[in-house]
Amino acid sequence: GAFGMDIELACVPATADCDDSTRLFSESLTRFLIEIAPDDAEAVDRLLEGVPHAKIGRVTMEPVLVIRGMTGEPILNENIEDLRRCHHTGLNRHLEGTRHD
Repeated sequence: GAFGMDIELACVPATADCDDSTRLFSESLTRFLIEIAPDDAEAVDRLLEGVPHAKIGRVTMEPVLVIRGMTGEPILNENIEDLRRCHHTGLNRHLEGTRHD
């Protein structure tokens, strides 16, 4: 089934004071998102010792993506299936209205 995520932008490592948009959309080199079981957190921390990393959220049983801004308030709270549908069909629907054959 579809799971969700609850992400806190305030936990994303940054070298400067950044707003929500910068933390969410900046294109920092070598930025990766990994999903691990809670029981493996200590082992991953040891493995990544000396490498900037942080826990920025958690997987949830509810199929909703929640992204919390720097204040802790949700800036996005959307159903995963709705997001998936937009991802797969959004550009096609947009282009259908602008085609000039």
